[in-house]
Amino acid sequence: MNKAGLLLFVLLAGIFLLGSKAQTEFLGGIGVMPFMKFCKYFGYPVEQHFITTEDGYILTFFRIQAKHQTQMKSGLPVVYLQHGLLDSSDTWIVNDEDKAPGFVLANKGYDVWLGNSRGNKHSRNHTYLKTNSPQFWQFSWQNMSKYDLPAAFEYIFKHTQQKINYIGHSQGSIIMFAALSEQDPTILKYINKFLAVGPVAWVGNITSGVFEWMARSKYFAPFLEALRVKKFMEPNLFLNEFSFELCHYSKFVCKELIGMLTNTHPEVDNSARFDVILGHEPGGTSLWNMLHWRHEILNDCFCKFDYGEAGNMFHYGQPTPPNYDISKINIPVYLFAGEYDKLADPVDVEYLKSQLTGVPKLYYKSYEFGHCTFVWGKNVTAFFNDMLNVLQGEESVISI
Repeated sequence: MNKAGLLLFVLLAGIFLLGSKAQTEFLGGIGVMPFMKFCKYFGYPVEQHFITTEDGYILTFFRIQAKHQTQMKSGLPVVYLQHGLLDSSDTWIVNDEDKAPGFVLANKGYDVWLGNSRGNKHSRNHTYLKTNSPQFWQFSWQNMSKYDLPAAFEYIFKHTQQKINYIGHSQGSIIMFAALSEQDPTILKYINKFLAVGPVAWVGNITSGVFEWMARSKYFAPFLEALRVKKFMEPNLFLNEFSFELCHYSKFVCKELIGMLTNTHPEVDNSARFDVILGHEPGGTSLWNMLHWRHEILNDCFCKFDYGEAGNMFHYGQPTPPNYDISKINIPVYLFAGEYDKLADPVDVEYLKSQLTGVPKLYYKSYEFGHCTFVWGKNVTAFFNDMLNVLQGEESVISI
């Protein structure tokens, strides 16, 4: 039996199992447990917050602190964790407890806020648009940078009175690079440190699975647009239950599925935890967001959304989308990169480094990681130590 046939066989077996054992033994387990229940299950105090952006999107943020506290403490240093593309706040807590960045930071004494970008599974509300409205889905990471980030910074500072340490993974880094390039006043007012994990701005050398196919295939956009698709990889509970069960019984197929969606590396990623991880993935996004990433890959640019020539003239006053000027970033930047990363390719990260000419200090550290190892890795102690040293001001441990 060839590889494709084996995958099909295991998928069918998984469907059979889902209809039987999954409904009794695993349904409701941590593999599909909602965020707040998941945190409480492991003994962490958790709050849910709703943040409304200037353009009306209602974002769900979560807040956690150290394990076994009976109530939230004030005055703690604040860390804001922002997930990547097709992801959600769940990504920071679903790894084994001692390897999950959200839990590790909470137990180190930080006030941890976990964001959710507009349109993902936690942030699907708006002050007047319904999710079945095409207008709701007319956004890309450009809008997240322009509206989501400043709304979050304003809200978090108002509730904590603490400057914010921002850690962005993948898309969570590009939206901050864009906001700082635009000199967003709210971000500059409230930010303390910016740590970019699996950093992306230019992605012309991407070689990872579905993203490379999405970019190179001439059928991707026309096919989905013909079907009037507005959302991409929309999450649902059935899919999460099936994925959890499938990964529980077949690590091989699970690795293949995750490998198609993102960049994992078998030697460094916690494949034993993939059942729980895939039970919480994907977070979903808009088709417009995927098209923005497609344009970035094809044109090897760090640029704004492409509305087409007429739309660009209306929005930007020029026929092509303008580039973000990353040389305008004038605060220290901390880059944490992966040597095996196929999404934040080392060549693209090197180019990003070369363009950060306006920063007073640039810190960089590379690890034998894939793109998701920073959140799903099995041996992340060195990275965590470096991250904590930066947050605590002991920056000499990071090489320039």
